[in-house]
Amino acid sequence: MRTLQLHLCIIYFSTGLAKVKGLQWWTGDALWRAFMQPQFSVFDLSWLAWAPWLAQIGCWLVMLIEVGYPFLIWPAKSRPIWVIATIALHLGIGMIMGLWMFSIMMIVMTFSAFGLRLILNRMSYGQLRTVQIPEGPRTATFSAFYAVSRASGPEISAVHMML
Repeated sequence: MRTLQLHLCIIYFSTGLAKVKGLQWWTGDALWRAFMQPQFSVFDLSWLAWAPWLAQIGCWLVMLIEVGYPFLIWPAKSRPIWVIATIALHLGIGMIMGLWMFSIMMIVMTFSAFGLRLILNRMSYGQLRTVQIPEGPRTATFSAFYAVSRASGPEISAVHMML
């Protein structure tokens, strides 16, 4: 899991740095040009010619999300915001440009690397634990999710084993 997390940080940071170095990303031309390409035009966004500041703000947000990713995805306080921002970025890419395969892959990787733990930690009815199960001379380790019923106190109402 740590390898995936580090790879995502490297990917986002390097693409963000490449964008920061390009003048088109500061002026908003990068999004405008991408939106005007026939192969990426799911919607008619030619109206952005009358509001170029929207494309410019969009470019700045993309650069902020990508360059900030490796720094703001690790702290627990900023992680939920950054996971949501990254997912929103890729949903936008999928919807506006039609690049759904790329978007879904990046959403799944970001969510599995950083978002799933957020959901498991926020669940008020359960706890994530490691259980040691003897297996002859060896011991197997399993991650188990215990759903504790509030009605029956500390009694375990369901156990799901994930190998």
